[in-house]
Amino acid sequence: MTDKKWYYSKSGKEYKGPVSTNNLSSKIEEQVVSEDTLVWKEGFSDWKSISDTAEFEEKFKKTTPPPLPRKDENKNRVEESNASDFLFDSESESNKKDSDSTDEETEQTNRWLKFYVNFRIPFAIFITLINVLDPPPYYISDEKDLFRIIGLGIILIYLVLFWGLYKRKLWGWKFNWSFIFVEPLLGPFGVVSNPILLFIYITGGIILYSFPNYIYFKKRKHLFS
Repeated sequence: MTDKKWYYSKSGKEYKGPVSTNNLSSKIEEQVVSEDTLVWKEGFSDWKSISDTAEFEEKFKKTTPPPLPRKDENKNRVEESNASDFLFDSESESNKKDSDSTDEETEQTNRWLKFYVNFRIPFAIFITLINVLDPPPYYISDEKDLFRIIGLGIILIYLVLFWGLYKRKLWGWKFNWSFIFVEPLLGPFGVVSNPILLFIYITGGIILYSFPNYIYFKKRKHLFS
């Protein structure tokens, strides 16, 4: 697309041109052309002042700053600015405290998870391994072999559970969530033989261990991926 061709006259007696829009704009910036300069291009019915054209009127608009404020107004504005800065600093400090508080709560809630994974499960594996290596004396020979097989199966379950929780895998979280209620049934394995003591052990385990951990891990699903 070709540029519009402009003709301009500073004296009103003779004109120059044609020139491009960019060329004429440069002449305005160089103050070669003033707002009273007459211009014409194809489509105009007559010559007009360059400041009245849609293409160049913005270049001749004069902007003036508002009147300076009085001393008392200026003082009020400074005080308002200082008050705004104080409120902003206070809000930033409050947000920082909230963030620190949240980080502290997160650290506290993760302590049990670290203890559960790094100590509690390895301890359960250790106790089960001792029972597998040295079955209770009241088992006969054939029962001891079955006891060892079941014990090794339980150790394998603990190892899989440990790996899933240690790696923060979602399947580990789901597996543990179900295993929480199964574990009290395996706890007295090979240790408690009295039916009454067995019932007390399992019931106490579900109430004191399973339900609290069920609620704890339910709220921390977001820690696993």
